[in-house]
Amino acid sequence: MKYGMNMLLWTGDCTTPEFPALFERLKKTGFDLVEIPIFDPNPKKLAALAKKLDSIGLERTAVTCLNADNNLVGEDKKQRAAGVKHLKAVIDCCQAMGVKKLVGSATAYRIRIGDYQVIYVIEDATITVTVTHVAHRREAY
Repeated sequence: MKYGMNMLLWTGDCTTPEFPALFERLKKTGFDLVEIPIFDPNPKKLAALAKKLDSIGLERTAVTCLNADNNLVGEDKKQRAAGVKHLKAVIDCCQAMGVKKLVGSATAYRIRIGDYQVIYVIEDATITVTVTHVAHRREAY
């Protein structure tokens, strides 16, 4: 079993200068991985963070969220397009960081959007993201 720390306890941006020391303390405490929030996608900054985490020996997962402006299930076409654009940028960040899990279960990934869960799979060989299910979160597990 691996132990992880969700970095949302501290911040929405783990790329600032104070975090390398915290990551080192987490590793020394016995944590195996950290869950990195990605709210403002920046693959270059997150790739640099990944190098630091590699040097410490911490694996990582990632988490993101969507809001009213980029809602995949909203009625407004612009909202849905913004949601797709955000998720594509987050996936680029995950690839830059070597993240294999954007919050989810062992076989599928999930992202919460308000009261809904979007469940999807990523096929790395073809770089394909397939949304397999959108449902109210009480029905999406």
